[in-house]
Amino acid sequence: MKFDAAFEAAIAGADAVSFVAALASRWPRRESFSFAHYTPRRGLAERLPPIDPPRRLFAMNADELLDLAAGDGGALMAKIVGPLVDGRKIQARLKLHFHEAGAIARHGVLKLVPPPSGQVVAFCSSVRLAAGTYRRFPLVDFRVGAPPAEDRAANARALELLCKALQTIEAPPGALLRSGNSFHYYGCEALTLSAWRRTMYRFLLLEPLVDVRYIAHRLPSSRAVLRLTDVTAKPHVPRVVATVRRTGFALHL
Repeated sequence: MKFDAAFEAAIAGADAVSFVAALASRWPRRESFSFAHYTPRRGLAERLPPIDPPRRLFAMNADELLDLAAGDGGALMAKIVGPLVDGRKIQARLKLHFHEAGAIARHGVLKLVPPPSGQVVAFCSSVRLAAGTYRRFPLVDFRVGAPPAEDRAANARALELLCKALQTIEAPPGALLRSGNSFHYYGCEALTLSAWRRTMYRFLLLEPLVDVRYIAHRLPSSRAVLRLTDVTAKPHVPRVVATVRRTGFALHL
């Protein structure tokens, strides 16, 4: 797909569903994108006692961390790590719905993959080529906090930082979407599995900007997922706020 000025103009300010439809309109029509449904779960900060500010969690010493679980290290780790699930079980649990790019461009995502009550529609990294082989889009959830939407200057600074971070690790051209509390990255190149893994590993170098826990969950299953729609627990519809190329970027505030 050609990531050019016309495509950037088409997706500027688009919500996540419209962004995926625009991407599909530029994609070979017989190749298929994948989607899933899931129920958003409580994040790490919601599983622990209130911490002010929340990011102080990542600068605590051992005694401060143990105080969060009344000195019980095992209970603390159970809350922090959560259940360890084999990557193959993750794949089996998350049912994918494949739809050809041509159909997505014609009918839209939500007509093909309507959201069940209480769940969100998610875009998945897997792309099925016409020949039956697979590629993967790099998808990443950032951890850096999004400034208030009305503070354009602060948002511009945050997005410039993220765009330069993506360029530093040579991430494929793509889009940044404001997800509510933070940002999502959609790479617009479909990579082989080995190239996808190398790209996801490079994202780990961007801590504290990225959600390393998100990447740790995605790598074992060889699949990344980002929500497209809202639900009570996640009331903000992701929207394109920047596009980034290898040698430049544009903000869409």
